[in-house]
Amino acid sequence: MPPSHLVPKSLSIKMMEHRASAKDWKPWPYQGRALKFMLERAPDGLLLDPGLGKTSTTLAAFKILLKKKFMKRALVVAPIKPMYDVWPFEVSDWKDFQQLGIAILHGDNKDKVLRQLRPEHQICLINPEGLAWLFARPERMKLLAADTLVIDESSKFKAANTVRFRALRKQLARFKRRYILTGSPRPKNYLDLWAQIFILDLGKSLGQYISHYRNRFFFPTGYQMREWEILPGAAEEINRLVAPMVLRLDAEEYLKLPKELERIHRVELPPAARKEYDNIESNLMSTLFTAPMVNSAAARSKCCQIADGCVYTDRIMDEGSKWPVSKERPVKVLHTAKVDALMDLYEELQGEPLLVGIGYHHDVTAIRKAMGRDVPCINSATTRAQASEYIDKWNKGKLDLMLIHPASGGHGLNLQKFSARHVAFFWIPEDYDHYDQLFRRVRRQGNKADFVMRHCFVAQATVDVAKMANLKRKGVGQRDFLNAMRDYAKQRGYKI
Repeated sequence: MPPSHLVPKSLSIKMMEHRASAKDWKPWPYQGRALKFMLERAPDGLLLDPGLGKTSTTLAAFKILLKKKFMKRALVVAPIKPMYDVWPFEVSDWKDFQQLGIAILHGDNKDKVLRQLRPEHQICLINPEGLAWLFARPERMKLLAADTLVIDESSKFKAANTVRFRALRKQLARFKRRYILTGSPRPKNYLDLWAQIFILDLGKSLGQYISHYRNRFFFPTGYQMREWEILPGAAEEINRLVAPMVLRLDAEEYLKLPKELERIHRVELPPAARKEYDNIESNLMSTLFTAPMVNSAAARSKCCQIADGCVYTDRIMDEGSKWPVSKERPVKVLHTAKVDALMDLYEELQGEPLLVGIGYHHDVTAIRKAMGRDVPCINSATTRAQASEYIDKWNKGKLDLMLIHPASGGHGLNLQKFSARHVAFFWIPEDYDHYDQLFRRVRRQGNKADFVMRHCFVAQATVDVAKMANLKRKGVGQRDFLNAMRDYAKQRGYKI
């Protein structure tokens, strides 16, 4: 008999539907090597590209560890979308893992779920924001009784000063086995590595504190010496310290993926919008080294908004901040140049599915107005049920256009099943992780298309140009680190 999962009823019904068409799990050779790596090392990190099967490999490790009595229960920390739309269905889709019982700690009934846990619920799923709740009371950890920790998409924990990392740090020693899963461990720079590696080894390799790590491998620079640049030779030393704990597998070496193409759509701002933009940018540049940082950041945010076509006219903190943003904020429309360019692409594709990355709520409003209909969108305003419905329709080829915010759908989602060929960035992200991961939701194993095109809508002579250059630079740094991890594995004789 399959276990009784502690999940919402609607999800349980879908899991039963997936069970009906379940297959035997037959790992690819590279998955077998990743599984061996996990079983032989704890802690360890799997730096696997999207599509290489991190989730199913981890489930296979759970199954073996449970059988050998090396583990009792795993706490899996994952973003909301993978927590509901990936892990439960991986358990259901493979016959080998259907005896693994799952429980989801999310929503208003988290305490009730904890009290209902039974030995057959070997996997407990929680989102990063839920950790503060879980660790707030000792009795909750006692009820959880997890001895294994998995951080899915560990780049979500790259910042050492966040509530989620601080909450987790105090509890790490409770877990006998700790794993991190990600394809983008250093989306910005080497500073992003410290917290993720601390989860594995509690500071043994890179130091007990982020300040020690910075002082050892970096030097201060920039405005008021608040930025950090890596010292000569430090990258090689960090690579050497980190490499024994991680396994890097590159999708390009193991899978036949669609060819990656890129097309830049250059957009010129109309004269009135250009004047508005130049006034704000001039103020930004003139105050960059004299005004408080918050003023410069606010001016830059306005420049980003104008590049897209609209600008918020109130003084509430802009989107991308840690504060909630009202969808009802007053907006001034300055131009429709980007929207017009996107509509041209939509018409050009003649019904081919187009996934569009957006950043601001006014991006969604502007695109929907141009389309004359309520285009499906996955962002912070989308309910879990709506997102699941949109994903299902997208994968069945029933949507020719879908909007998505990279922070809401850039990790864990499978959007390749209808073999879509076009991913557009209407809004150019600052974060390389968002930029890279959203594209990889489509360009991954299972997509039968011959290519996947990345379309970038760049407003000329605006901050968009700088952001694109910065993303390219970060991409090179990320690849250099991942290649170093791969080469180290080969040098030590570990066949990959």
